[in-house]
Amino acid sequence: MTRRPLLAILALCAMLAVAVSCQKFDVAGGPPAEPMLAEMAPTGAAESKPADLLVKDATGEGMGGVSAGGEGQVAENVALQGRKLIRDGHMRVKVKDVDAARASLEQMAAAAGGFVSNVNAQSYTSAKNTDVTLRIPASGFLSFVEKVRALGHVEEEGFDVTDVTDQYVDLDRRIKTQEALAARLEQLIQDKSYQFKDLLDVERELARLRLEIESMQGSLRGLDDRISLSTLRVSMYQEVTQQVVPPDSVFSPLVSALENAGPRFKGSVRGIMALTGGLVNFAVALTPWLVILIPGWLVLRALWRRRRARR
Repeated sequence: MTRRPLLAILALCAMLAVAVSCQKFDVAGGPPAEPMLAEMAPTGAAESKPADLLVKDATGEGMGGVSAGGEGQVAENVALQGRKLIRDGHMRVKVKDVDAARASLEQMAAAAGGFVSNVNAQSYTSAKNTDVTLRIPASGFLSFVEKVRALGHVEEEGFDVTDVTDQYVDLDRRIKTQEALAARLEQLIQDKSYQFKDLLDVERELARLRLEIESMQGSLRGLDDRISLSTLRVSMYQEVTQQVVPPDSVFSPLVSALENAGPRFKGSVRGIMALTGGLVNFAVALTPWLVILIPGWLVLRALWRRRRARR
């Protein structure tokens, strides 16, 4: 073999070797691209932490949403900043002792900075119910709910969050606009160049504006109250078992008579009082008629005696 074909074969082998090496290395002669990206990526990026089950707002309380991770939770907190939210909730709890649970509930409300706004208690033969309406500061609403759950077995609960930011901002802007207009009318009243009739019209319009401002301020205060204090209605009940003697026992008639003695005695006394009251009402209603009937009867009696004496 001559020298030129041998050189051509060696050049071709060298070109093949360079082509194969270019597939494994980049132009600068570094390592493969994928291993480089893998080494450059942070160690914690491939691992995703479990999402929090409760997204908290700017006050630290949960709103019941689910975030996709740490960054999503921060975005939710920023989105909730400055929002005007009204929280309402209701719970039905089965407890062992209604009276003790009610006392604990009132103590927890006072400790949380809230108060009891309404209490309605019922007592039946088989159960005792107590409905309590509480006003709790919004910053501690969810923590208070957790304490209520510890009082007994929660059978039903529901919560509602209403965003009234637009309504609140609209009321605030309307109040400021009307106050500016009222201030301008007051300046017009101080001007001495107006006629008496025009002055009366301006004062009448100013009075109307002040009434409207007071009404809107009252609505705004109502929103502030519902925003700052959340409403929670807690219905607690206790099952009562009073049957001591089985119904088929020999002593069941005596036990039944003793249990019903008090109600029957009260019913009898109530019947006597009702009869006495009816007689008193009848006597009072008959009094005007006696004023007419008694003199008439006396006259008729006198006439009858006179007639009898003549005979």
